[in-house]
Amino acid sequence: MKSLVFFLSFLSLISCDDPELRNPIEGCWSITEFKRDGIFIPLDSCTSQSTLIITSESHSDKYGDILRTTFYYDSAEMTCEVWEKKEEWKQYNGEYILDDRNIIDQNEGIDLASEDQLLYFYDSWEWKRDSLGSFEEIVTTPIVMIFSRCED
Repeated sequence: MKSLVFFLSFLSLISCDDPELRNPIEGCWSITEFKRDGIFIPLDSCTSQSTLIITSESHSDKYGDILRTTFYYDSAEMTCEVWEKKEEWKQYNGEYILDDRNIIDQNEGIDLASEDQLLYFYDSWEWKRDSLGSFEEIVTTPIVMIFSRCED
């Protein structure tokens, strides 16, 4: 009886780490395409290093963390710079929703296009000023990044 209890406990520990039981968005993703306002932006050796690391270790398979590492070329300094952003994701009614703690969180999400392709989308926004320098409106620009699973 003790052996059976030990075996079942061991089996449950192993099955918790089964990759097939994890959420399909989890893992490492590398950027393959980038669109800003519907226009493809070519990737270069700098920007093509951008990745997403998606986990649910600190939460559950319905909530987790995203580490977005974005590489961009700084033309003034002529260097490849990196920007890291940590966000949270949640799964609600079959959709994945991002939470980056911005006041304006419209149209932000991730979506699996296939087992090996992930869409990461959000609206980039900025305040526009009127001729007197007062804030007039918020202008949004749709951003879509397409990622594929990282090579091992």
